[in-house]
This record gives sequence, structure tokens and C-alpha cells, in this order.
Amino acid sequence: MSEREKARRELAEILSKPFPKKKNDPQPPPEDAQVYRIIPGRQKRKWIAQPVAASAYVPYEPTSQDALLAETREAVAQAAREARLRDPSGLGLYRHETLDELVKRQNGND
Repeated sequence: MSEREKARRELAEILSKPFPKKKNDPQPPPEDAQVYRIIPGRQKRKWIAQPVAASAYVPYEPTSQDALLAETREAVAQAAREARLRDPSGLGLYRHETLDELVKRQNGND
């Protein structure tokens, strides 16, 4: 019998047997066990943490100065948006013109 026939016979013998299970079947819990249901994944918090006893916690109430700061923040954000529209790559390639102006200039539609 050649090596090849011997190897085929051994392979056929191995493949004819059933493969063993990797995991055992789960066992039922004992009669007196406390079983808790666990829901996988992150759950949304349905309550708000409030201090139980006296603490330094003070609820935040916006003031008039906060309103002024919000206006300034919005103005700065708008200026930044306009700057990004003028030069989206931040490399200074478009000088002081928007992309629309650049396309018009390149197409000769002045």
C-alpha cells in the first residue's frame, strides 16, 4: 500500500466519525437560583441624578452675560464658516474669492 492510499484511508476514517461539539448544552439553573434578565446594549437613563443631601450643587440658570457671550460665539462661528467657504482647504489657494467666483473666473463668465 502506497503512502497516498494510506493517507486517503486515514482521512476517510477521520471524516466518517462525527465531529465533537465545541460547546456543551447549557444546564438549567438550580431550583432556588435567582435569575435576572439582562438586556444587552446600552440603556438610556430614564432618571435624572439629583443630590440626595445638602451639597454644593446649584442648578444653572443663564444670565444676561451668557446671552451676550452666545451672540459673540455665533458671530465668530459665522465668520469661520465664511472663511472656510472662501478657502476650504486652508492652504490659501483661492485668495479672497469663493468657489463659485473661482469657477466663474475659470470659465470666463465675468
